[in-house]
Amino acid sequence: MASAQDNHQLTSVHEEDRTESRLEALISRGGKMYPHSTFLPGLAGRSQARTAQTEQVTEGDRDGLGRDQGRAPRVATSPLMIAFLGGLVLLAQALDLLSSLSMVLQYGVDAELNPLFRGILISIGPVGVAVVKLGVAAFVVSVLQALAWIGRPRLARNSLLIAVNIGVVGALSNGGFRFPPF
Repeated sequence: MASAQDNHQLTSVHEEDRTESRLEALISRGGKMYPHSTFLPGLAGRSQARTAQTEQVTEGDRDGLGRDQGRAPRVATSPLMIAFLGGLVLLAQALDLLSSLSMVLQYGVDAELNPLFRGILISIGPVGVAVVKLGVAAFVVSVLQALAWIGRPRLARNSLLIAVNIGVVGALSNGGFRFPPF
């Protein structure tokens, strides 16, 4: 007759087997969220080796960057969050564009310090500047989303956050937006 402790041990062994088989199935498809092995063969094997290597490292010191496991890191690097940050980048760059065009209308072309922006503005006009600026921003966002897709979501997330901050600082530095106390 099996005791409750033996029954619990058998249950936990079966759960571990199921968990391992699920992990093997996920890794063979290319990872948790980003199926990079479908177009980069050999990456799944490296993913398995990296998983085995990080299991040997203590919980609080994974790659010197903090914990890789848990809900917060998974949510922060999820495809939805990467897409959301991409949208924020485009919004921040659009605000920068609007504030710089407002500044140019108010103070003239010489107020713009960026020579590339000034040259495009003089030769093509404001519509050309908008197309070029938003086109470059969309290209950068798509490259960073592809970077997340192939297995570097933390790098993509951090780069997108930097791009959002650059757009916000650019919009505020142009002086195109007036705030009540200023």
